[in-house]
Amino acid sequence: MTAALPTPYTVVVMPAFGAALTLAKTVADLPTGHFDHVLLVDDASTDDTVAVARALGLDVRTRDRNGGYGANQKTCYREALALGATIVVLLHPDYQYDPQAIPRLIQPIQAGEADVVFGSRFGTGADPRSGGMPQYRYLGNRLTSGLQNLLLGTRFSEFHSGMRAYTRTFLESVPFETYSDDFVFDTQMLVGAHCRRFRIAEVPIPTRYTQESSSISISRSLVYVLRSLGVCLSAAVSPPRHRRRSGRANGASQADVIAEARAPASCPLCHAPSNTAHLRYQSTHPLRSRLDSEGVACTTPHAGDHGPIYWCATCQVGYSPCPDPSGLLEQYTAVEDPTYLDEEPRRLGHAARLLTEIERWQSPGRLLEVGSSVGCLLHVAQQRGWQPRGIEASAWAVATGTSRYGVTITQGTIESASEDPASADCVVMIDVLEHLFDPQGALDRCATWLAPGGTLALLTVNMTAPLARLLRGRWPGFMDMHLTYFSPRALQTMVERSGLIHRWTGTSPRRFTLGYVGGRLRDGGPLLGLAARIATLPGLRSVPVTLRSRDLLLVIAQRPER
Repeated sequence: MTAALPTPYTVVVMPAFGAALTLAKTVADLPTGHFDHVLLVDDASTDDTVAVARALGLDVRTRDRNGGYGANQKTCYREALALGATIVVLLHPDYQYDPQAIPRLIQPIQAGEADVVFGSRFGTGADPRSGGMPQYRYLGNRLTSGLQNLLLGTRFSEFHSGMRAYTRTFLESVPFETYSDDFVFDTQMLVGAHCRRFRIAEVPIPTRYTQESSSISISRSLVYVLRSLGVCLSAAVSPPRHRRRSGRANGASQADVIAEARAPASCPLCHAPSNTAHLRYQSTHPLRSRLDSEGVACTTPHAGDHGPIYWCATCQVGYSPCPDPSGLLEQYTAVEDPTYLDEEPRRLGHAARLLTEIERWQSPGRLLEVGSSVGCLLHVAQQRGWQPRGIEASAWAVATGTSRYGVTITQGTIESASEDPASADCVVMIDVLEHLFDPQGALDRCATWLAPGGTLALLTVNMTAPLARLLRGRWPGFMDMHLTYFSPRALQTMVERSGLIHRWTGTSPRRFTLGYVGGRLRDGGPLLGLAARIATLPGLRSVPVTLRSRDLLLVIAQRPER
């Protein structure tokens, strides 16, 4: 049974200061039937704004002293929420923004398509100079909005509109009370919505600039521009604590944070309950749910986007509980990832380098790759004299590898595989262990498949790498599809628990194009997103780059001869 939605209640709020001459015209143009209440908050005006508002029958609240444009809006939103508003429309009473645009403004919210909507004076190619916008404001808006889009990775036609609509959920989730009391408040609201992944829409609106319309001086405009850019720069270098995935109805609230910190979880290695671990990084979106196929693809753009990550100090591993194991397995089976082959030459080169390292410890023989994807490593191994075979969950990858390289790949998972004991001289797991529900159990199975003296080659994420420590919760190694994150100490302990002898732990450099790397990082927060946009510029995207960080660890272990 679906829960009933709350009855829509739309409140138009007017933050007023010195609006006596324009208020009546603004109220007269309000479109009847598209709102339920009009609330005016006067910021200690020295003219007759309050008297005019009361004469017009408006609900009027007054502030004892002038606190600034942002402070006035804070009062507007507090009072509107207290009235039970589910949609709050911000309308300036200076008649600069056309009240007749309100139906257009709230339509995306009513349709369930947006949480925040702003009226754009530049929407669909409009030129607000035809409505009287001063040239200096036009040029300043274009320059500042362009820089803000670059910093945040957005494509808004402008950032500085004063006509907006917000949902109650958004206003209850964003910490607007901590924002500025000045004009930069509007920028903070929009940046806050973007960083928390609320759905933002813009609709074109007409504007008019008259002598009665409010305006700030050029000097204050410059201060506002600099502070607005500062807000965007701060968001770019200091990723938000909470973000939401596109398509979710709600942003992260304090209740989400508390629920997340108390979420039932246990260490995948020692199985200790969550009260013996601690929440290392809060999720970048609230209440992670079932992943889609894009989220589990190798080339997913959602690097750095993750659920809550706990840290077990005993085992030296991080872990992120999966609420829907069966759903995750279904996605791995169904996923198709043709973009994977865009980097085919470099993937084959990486496979060759890995095999060179493996061959320091093991002569070519029977090789089993768990999680073989389309079989790049199997193909190179076959050329080097190995007898390779693979196991892979994705039906698409199995079919692609079989037809493209002529290698043997069985569809399945490490849990469902029916390999004979001692049937492989080398078992390889590349970027697999972090995806498994029982990583220790997986290593135990691999150990039984190895012949005496056989070699295990394991490549996986290193949560304790310097870059991971630097980027913290926005490290690209954190992804929704990764369930466990390891340290060098943990990996050595795990292979030894499986009865193997740890031989070596090191790194395995990878070579990709800047365009591919940028595509992976585009969802990793504002700072990584900015780097991604630079990397994907036409002149740079095809440039090869070698990644040598310790974010990925290559572990070599062997089964004893007897």
